[in-house]
Amino acid sequence: MNTALFRGVSFLSKCFTASGYFWLYTLKGLIVYGVLPAACMLTAVLADLKQEGDADVALASKGYYRKYQGVQSSSLVLSLIFVCLFSGLYWFSYHEGGNSLFFLIIVLYLLGLTLVITVYLTHFIVFGEMQLKQALTFSFVYCIKKWQYSLLLLASISSLYLISRDNLIVCIFILPFLLALSSRWILEKARLPLQAPFS
Repeated sequence: MNTALFRGVSFLSKCFTASGYFWLYTLKGLIVYGVLPAACMLTAVLADLKQEGDADVALASKGYYRKYQGVQSSSLVLSLIFVCLFSGLYWFSYHEGGNSLFFLIIVLYLLGLTLVITVYLTHFIVFGEMQLKQALTFSFVYCIKKWQYSLLLLASISSLYLISRDNLIVCIFILPFLLALSSRWILEKARLPLQAPFS
């Protein structure tokens, strides 16, 4: 009982540490360049912790961030897309006009789609060890093909956002690792092909 409790507390403390490193490496990449490599790094570190609980989080984070630095250009593109979508969301939320609700719905749909594709992309890069172009193709196709799991991902992201939006500590230390763990659990249930042709 005490051993299980100790392992649980140790695992959680390492998850908190991994979340801290996620933000550190995101900032190191000036946010726009660092967010996707940092997300891949966090996903890989948490996978290591799940397999071997005594992994060195600091060392693993540094190694995985270096490994995934090749996706910095995609991180920049995704960040710009998110900035445009959030700007559109803000604009159509406060702009009164005949078509503003229609455009608001379209922006919300595109924002949700981009969020889900980003989660799939991270999963395929880390667990499929795919090249970026192949991972992006698989992400788009399976995001639509496995739409039930995509909706579940979106619900998970929305719930975690609502829980953490008013609490900075939760946002910094808990949100990243909970999002990574819940996303991995959902996508494992989806049984995505990691190195297989489209079925």
